[in-house]
Amino acid sequence: VGVDIVSLANNHTLDFGTEALMDTISALDGIGIAHTGAGADSSSANEAAIKEIGGKRFAFLGASRVLPFADWTAGKSSPGLNSIYDPYKSRIFDKLAELSGTTDYQIVYIHWGTEEKDTPDDYMRSLAKELIDAGADLIIGSHPHVLQGIEYIDGVPVAYSLGNFLFGSVIESTLLLSVDWDLISGEPKLSIHPAKGASGYTRSISDEAELAAFNAYYGGLCQQLEG
Repeated sequence: VGVDIVSLANNHTLDFGTEALMDTISALDGIGIAHTGAGADSSSANEAAIKEIGGKRFAFLGASRVLPFADWTAGKSSPGLNSIYDPYKSRIFDKLAELSGTTDYQIVYIHWGTEEKDTPDDYMRSLAKELIDAGADLIIGSHPHVLQGIEYIDGVPVAYSLGNFLFGSVIESTLLLSVDWDLISGEPKLSIHPAKGASGYTRSISDEAELAAFNAYYGGLCQQLEG
């Protein structure tokens, strides 16, 4: 399907242990898919995937604030995930500051929030502000399994949750988010492509009535963030 980059930072990455994690990383390396958010140690887990597009360097950094066990966090010499819980978030901020000096745009993929909740938790909004202050130019969230709204903080877009794109049960509302970066102004332009799915198959919404219902629903989620 044309995947170029994945984030491995989520609450199921180590379901089959660190050996399986390293096997996954080896498999991705073998087929040329860049990855971020997990690694053989804390340093590699906190590395960004970097792509050059249109003469600009884009950094993609993955992290999770949903970990079932504390020892899933990558250590100095142990495999694991890039945790962004409070004791570890400063190293991610430091990485963003470092990337700001070597790349043009910094994009953070973050696993956070509460499952089935369609509004972001308070900590998500404050953490987003901290990431932006550290240098993030775009934040993309996952984990709630449902859509949450998009808001701009200091001019930087934050998509708190894109919901499920592929899943084993019915997906009543989801979306594809495309981002076109204006390389002159340096500002990202977001485009939303409404979709729904069932039985592991996701399709775009084209029916006018369904599209109007989606726009009303998702518009409401975004408006909640303005209050």
